[in-house]
Amino acid sequence: MRNFCKYIVLLSLSTLLFSCTTNSTTSFHKDETQSSTTDLDFTQFLALSKAFAPNSEAAFADTVEKLKKIPTDWISFDVAATKMFGEDKVDFSTPSDTLDLMKKIFIKTNYLEKDLSGISLKYQNLNAKEMELLKYFFSTQNFGFSYPNAQLTKFNGNQLTIDTNKLVSEEITKFFDDTFAKSDVKTNEVQIRAISKIFEINYTNILKFDKKIKSIKGNHPWISKKDDYTVLINYKLSDFYSEKYQNANHDKEVIITTE
Repeated sequence: MRNFCKYIVLLSLSTLLFSCTTNSTTSFHKDETQSSTTDLDFTQFLALSKAFAPNSEAAFADTVEKLKKIPTDWISFDVAATKMFGEDKVDFSTPSDTLDLMKKIFIKTNYLEKDLSGISLKYQNLNAKEMELLKYFFSTQNFGFSYPNAQLTKFNGNQLTIDTNKLVSEEITKFFDDTFAKSDVKTNEVQIRAISKIFEINYTNILKFDKKIKSIKGNHPWISKKDDYTVLINYKLSDFYSEKYQNANHDKEVIITTE
């Protein structure tokens, strides 16, 4: 599987696509499967990296050029890989269940006028086994980044557990830590807070349940119940780096139980 991953990894370069403005809708179905659509806008992050991490600009530019080979209509991940790198350069000698999963995950590009602004990802009705494979496949051991939503939730059909420590991806915190690594701790904190306000990166995930929500255990300032079937996760990057948030205690898990 690693041969396949070394090619498909450039679908994101982690910091480029998974440290950006994210809008998701995730549905949890009665048959215990999950569906999700995610829009990733990396225009702000590219501007941030260009201004404060110029050494990474060339790598990002190369990835953007490869992403432009993906159409604006939905295609599966395995097809996207061949479009980006060519059939003769992609090794598909991977377990059949992994290839089957790649055919169930879809990707398309989005443009702002003539400029590539981001990508969209989606999957439909993945069962528990497929979700575990999705988490493994996009783990740090294989890809080096997290698939949006997959790493922070666990669903068993009646109960959804949200790991609040994973609400902000490790990729974006690593980006800031690496960028300001030479600063002292206090200077580092001040710089990050200032930049996170200038380049406002937003994360929104609407969680929809087929079954009525019975109870919610645990509290977190970014997680709120909107109605009997919907929970909203919403925050800005500056919220995460604010003194108020960093100094506050939050529940490590929020558990949503349905009827």
